[in-house]
Amino acid sequence: MLLMPAAPPKDLAAHLHCLDAGVRLGQPKFDDRYQCPVYSWYSMIILPAESANDRLEKRWGQNLEVGFCEMKVVPADASRASLNETFPKLAALAGFVKDKKVPKGWLTFKEGTLRICTGKSKSPKSGAPNGMAFVGAGQHEPENNDGVLFMMEVPAASLHDLFCVAEGLLRSL
Repeated sequence: MLLMPAAPPKDLAAHLHCLDAGVRLGQPKFDDRYQCPVYSWYSMIILPAESANDRLEKRWGQNLEVGFCEMKVVPADASRASLNETFPKLAALAGFVKDKKVPKGWLTFKEGTLRICTGKSKSPKSGAPNGMAFVGAGQHEPENNDGVLFMMEVPAASLHDLFCVAEGLLRSL
């Protein structure tokens, strides 16, 4: 599970770069006897370099244990093209840019269904130990059906496909 508790970078591409770097770093504990990862509350806390400061590093740097809970500061990558320009409505949904027609919100893609939501999300208790990425588990459900702007099945073969569909839907607002 990944968690980016600091202010995200200013561009959607930089945000995705941080998440991608977090996925590539660290590994959950491995059980050599059964040759499989050990199920645990494994967490990777991601701090974008431009948002990281001593206060955040101190808060999220407690209780770290390799293979259980790790924290990494991810440097920026200036070679990334700006996705805010390529997908302006999606960037507005994520709060990276302002758009009078697109409210701030989020999208989810689960079991072939794309949902674009706005408003407040549910805040279920996860039961995870403090300081873990799982404090955000299950918090992408809108409080009620009024928070769902669009919902449709999408045969997305890539993140690009998904973003193109979402951008098209948001342009219809």
